[in-house]
Amino acid sequence: MSSSSTSVSGNHRSKPATAHHSVYVISVAMDDLVERLGSEIADLLHDQIVKSLYAVCREEDTISTIGGSFLSVSLENVVDDDMAERLGFRLYRAAAIAADTVTPGAGELIRMGGARCQAGESVGEARRHATSALRTTARPGNAPVRTFVAADRDLRRRELFVESTVRDAIRSGSIVPHFQAIIDLATDSVAGFEALARLAGPDAPSPGEFIPAAERMGMIEQLSALVSQKAFETAADWPRHTRININISALELPDPRLVDRLLSAAERNRLDTSNIVLEITESTLVDRSPVVARQIDALHATGFRLAIDDYGAGRSSLRDLAEWPISILKLDQILINDIGDRKADTIMRSSIDLAADLGIAVIAEGIETAQQADALKEWGCGYGQGFLYGHPTAHPQFRLFDGAGI
Repeated sequence: MSSSSTSVSGNHRSKPATAHHSVYVISVAMDDLVERLGSEIADLLHDQIVKSLYAVCREEDTISTIGGSFLSVSLENVVDDDMAERLGFRLYRAAAIAADTVTPGAGELIRMGGARCQAGESVGEARRHATSALRTTARPGNAPVRTFVAADRDLRRRELFVESTVRDAIRSGSIVPHFQAIIDLATDSVAGFEALARLAGPDAPSPGEFIPAAERMGMIEQLSALVSQKAFETAADWPRHTRININISALELPDPRLVDRLLSAAERNRLDTSNIVLEITESTLVDRSPVVARQIDALHATGFRLAIDDYGAGRSSLRDLAEWPISILKLDQILINDIGDRKADTIMRSSIDLAADLGIAVIAEGIETAQQADALKEWGCGYGQGFLYGHPTAHPQFRLFDGAGI
C-alpha cells in the first residue's frame, strides 16, 4: 500500500494549520494481521477501515496513509479539546468496528494517538506529537487511545534529543560496548561477559532511552552491528574459553542478514561461535512466529548458543520455552529481588531444578547482595550476574579462569 493523502472532498489543502486543527494517527498492526490472517485479508481489513473513516469524517477533513500500518486523519474547525476528543473517539470506534467486521477480535489491534495544533505548529509537528501519544498506548495496561497534552511536550523534546544523539552516535560509530561479568557461582571465577551498548559522555541518554529510540527509528540493526563487532574485537584477546553474551532485539531477529552478519563478525575476530551467546527475550519466543523460528534454527545450526533473557518477567512456562534449542536461561532480576519470600523461593528452586533436568544452564541476573548469591548457590544455580560482582565497564576485569565457561 503506497503512501497517499486525500481529503474527504477529494481535494488537497495547502493552507497552514491553526489552533482549530487536530491530527489523529491510527495504528493498524498490519504485520500482526498479515501473520495471523494472510496478506489478502489484512489488505481487505485496511481498506475497510479507510472506508469507515471516510464515512464519519467531514468534508473538510483529510485522511492519509502513512506507510502500510498507519493512517493519519487531519481535522479542521475543532473549536476545543472536548470537540477534539469526541471526534477522535468517533474515529477510533469506526476503525475498531470495521476491523471486527472483517475478522472478530481484530479491533483489539487498533491504537490511536491524537494532538491539537498549537500556535505556530504545522500539521507535521502535530502529527509527530500524535505519533508520540500513539506509542504510549502500546504499553501494558494503557488505553488504546491517547491525546498528546501540554505536559507531553517536555517528554517529546527529550525524545527528540535522544533520537538525535543516538542517530549521531550510530553514524559516527561512537557507541561502545561495556562488559558486565558473569560469574561461576561454584568457583567465584569469571565465566564470561555480557556486552551492553553505551553512549559516551556524562549527559548521555541511558540504554533504557536510546535503545527504544533506535528501534523507533529503524536503526536497531545498525546499533547492534556496531556493538557486536566492537565486542567481538575486544573478546578476540580474551582466553579462548571465555563466553561473550550479546543481546538480540526482537525487531532485528527476523532480519535475513542477521546470521551472516554475526557469523562474519565472529570469523573476522577468530571467535568460536560456541563461545558466543545470543540473548533473546522470553516474549520474543512466546510469539512463535515462523520467521523467528527459522532464524533461531539457523543461528543454532551455525553453532551460536541461545539464551532466554528476562525469564520470569513474562507469563510463559519453562516447559513451553524448552521446545526451542535453548542452552541458557537467565532469571530476571524481578525474581532475584523476591528472594526470601517463601512462595517466590519455591518458584525459583523449581525453575532451577527443571532447567537442570532439561540440560539448561541458569544465570541469575541482578544479584546485589551476598545473601542472594548464597541462596542461589544453595539451590544449584550455576551462574550469577549483577552489581555484587561489578558494574558494566569498558575494560572488563578478569579474576580466575579455571572454569570451563558457561
